[in-house]
Amino acid sequence: MTLSEGDSRIPRDGNGLAIHGVLPGLLRWELDDGGPPDSLAAVLEWRSGELLELFPFVHEVRVGATVGPAELTITTTVTAAADGPVPVSFGYHPYTRVPAGSRDDWLVTLGAADRLLLDDHSIPTGERATIDRAPFRLDGLSLDDAFDAAPHASAFEASAGDARLAVAFLAGYSYAQVFAPAGQEFICFEPMTAPTNALNSGDGLTVIEAGGSYRAAFRISLSRGA
Repeated sequence: MTLSEGDSRIPRDGNGLAIHGVLPGLLRWELDDGGPPDSLAAVLEWRSGELLELFPFVHEVRVGATVGPAELTITTTVTAAADGPVPVSFGYHPYTRVPAGSRDDWLVTLGAADRLLLDDHSIPTGERATIDRAPFRLDGLSLDDAFDAAPHASAFEASAGDARLAVAFLAGYSYAQVFAPAGQEFICFEPMTAPTNALNSGDGLTVIEAGGSYRAAFRISLSRGA
């Protein structure tokens, strides 16, 4: 299946490459009522003709959000329809900031195994490089880098003074993008189920069988203390 490069339903980056899935206005989420007061859930049925033109796999997406003391947990479950498999390639872009100091003072720790090497269009080449896992300051750095997440439940962190921000990959996220452009007071630790371009390359892509499910979860937390 090939889509026109001019298809307005697919956002494009500066290189004309598809980015960030389909336009959010095409997605019809239904709120799932009746949960506990500290949580919220919504369901998306991917089965309309327009959506299947863009991604031809019938499935359901259920997203749940649970709020705790100084933390937010997001759980996403993709369930394939009974009549066919579904490739799984999704992620989140949590824009966050440490409530102390300027971004140049933030101390960053990567919960990653390796760096994915990218081409001139930020597409993974398939090669990896080892990383220095020691904490580093953002001062003078502009990040838009891809990583293999650590093979166990891991956290990406930024801290300043006694404030610590953490994005923990709890389940299902084997890859990460870290986005912290120079001059901007935020950092994104982005959980991803597959690397960029996996739907084309097949690299790192999980496919769930008909009727099967894939669950992924991450948590954003903020703490203070020595």
